[in-house]
Amino acid sequence: MGIKKGFTVIVLLITLSVSMWAIITAETSFDYWLGRRPYYIANQTDFILVYCKNGENIDREIDLIITLNNATLSDKSGIPYEIVDEGRCSLRFEFLKGGTRALSQRIFFDIDENSDFFSISVGFDRPEFWHLFVNRDILEHPTTVAYQWSEQHGCYLLFEK
Repeated sequence: MGIKKGFTVIVLLITLSVSMWAIITAETSFDYWLGRRPYYIANQTDFILVYCKNGENIDREIDLIITLNNATLSDKSGIPYEIVDEGRCSLRFEFLKGGTRALSQRIFFDIDENSDFFSISVGFDRPEFWHLFVNRDILEHPTTVAYQWSEQHGCYLLFEK
């Protein structure tokens, strides 16, 4: 009886491990990133594109947080995001099975006056367990972009390390 019980426990643990692996790999098969424009002009409302890609052919909702440093979100009418505070907004991407696998949304903002530098980043507000398995280091797309004021060009230029 003890061997049978031990065998059942081992089979259950293997089944649970395989199930968790399947869920994690399906859930983490997505990517998100920011568009990289070469420059921004001061003293005007502008936008940045936030992209999200669904790597699986499944229904999925992905909630991202966009954070601005030395810039303020614009409250233009018809915005597709929820403003959390002046420098953060929540953006939801909804994917349907068999539908488009890559989407983009515009985030409108104003650069703070007298700023020499501003940056924008995208990520998760409250990471879930499976977010731990998304390896951001190996992905090609930027999750943070930064711009530096150029007196010579009279605009904010993309700052690259």
